[in-house]
Amino acid sequence: MTETQTRCMTCGAPIVSAHIEPMTDAGVNHHLEPMLTMDELSRYTQTSKSTLYSLRSQGRGPKGVRIGRALRFRKSDVDAWLHMLSDESRAA
Repeated sequence: MTETQTRCMTCGAPIVSAHIEPMTDAGVNHHLEPMLTMDELSRYTQTSKSTLYSLRSQGRGPKGVRIGRALRFRKSDVDAWLHMLSDESRAA
């Protein structure tokens, strides 16, 4: 093992062979936040998918999460983005 390899903070084993605790019910979030697909986001905001993709490419759209190839949006992130947009329109 080289000096630059990371070690487990608990047992000091190299990170590649560090033990992993099994997940118990205590580590599971039973109240996962709703996630929207692009189609659902489009319907929810009454905005075309192409407009939403364009806004995201400009850094002005809602924050998304990639799950594999799928793009999903937390409903709370979408609501915060919409709130931010309404605040900006009031300030103008």
